[in-house]
Amino acid sequence: MKDLNFSNLYISIIVPIYNYNRNVSKFLKSLMEQNFNRNQYEIIMVDNGSTDNTVNTLKKYAVKVILEHDHLNSPYSARNRGIERAKGNVIVLLDSTCIPIKTWLTEGIRCLKKEHADIIGGNLIFRYDGKKTAAKVLDAITNVKMKNSIEERKIAKTGNLFIRREVFNTIGLFPEGIRSGGDVRWTRRAVRAGFKMVFCEAASVSYPAKPLVNLIKKQWRVGLGQPEIWLQEIEENYNFIYVLKKFLSKLVLLHIIKPKKEAKPLKGIILKEEKNIFRLKVLVIGLLINIIMIMANYIGIFNLKRINHD
Repeated sequence: MKDLNFSNLYISIIVPIYNYNRNVSKFLKSLMEQNFNRNQYEIIMVDNGSTDNTVNTLKKYAVKVILEHDHLNSPYSARNRGIERAKGNVIVLLDSTCIPIKTWLTEGIRCLKKEHADIIGGNLIFRYDGKKTAAKVLDAITNVKMKNSIEERKIAKTGNLFIRREVFNTIGLFPEGIRSGGDVRWTRRAVRAGFKMVFCEAASVSYPAKPLVNLIKKQWRVGLGQPEIWLQEIEENYNFIYVLKKFLSKLVLLHIIKPKKEAKPLKGIILKEEKNIFRLKVLVIGLLINIIMIMANYIGIFNLKRINHD
């Protein structure tokens, strides 16, 4: 593994984007105001089929704009197109909805060097844009737990990742054409191939908590993709019995215990007088989300079995 030297370092920040014209200027400003030498990093924005004015707005900034309109609704294909065009020896993957702190890039590279790591997963802190709702609170306390994912499950999400170029050279790009789960599958492959992945709390970005409708859509996508991820857990090409066992374990009382447990860490998020009603709302939404994910899991398993037999 080659050591990183700040003097010969060049970084490619790759961001998939779709219909985000209303906030893209604020996002790009946060990238361009990093306390890092601007000559040492490029910003590559990959449009995934926007129908608003996003592309025209992007062209007003000193960024590289790439179009990925063959695999629509696939941020992983968008990231792949960016990686193919990137000049950097470090690839940084960031979501367009994230707002990095001013020291984000410096801290991520410092962690990569200090830890002699191949992949760094940065911290994602949920923010509440607009009204704080029970659905947003549930999203914030249950999703994108980067530290836990990296240290306990040996996987990471692509919302805030720093990756040495040689990792892609060795194991390839992300799966093409998929909407969800590609980051989990790819990072697990990288760790199993011997690459070191570490969490870096200092490389921090804020991330918007999702309102109810968006949360339901997201968890449905995640549920559809989970059976494929379960297969990868056991390092076998196909083991349908294992997938069924994972699915059946989620049917026990419809995971009633899980949302109750997830509704507890609300201290500091909501006012004391609101706590009881918020607990109830979070519990109810948690049950709804788990039922939706179980339904999506079932369809995902059916599709796996059908594909295997075709």
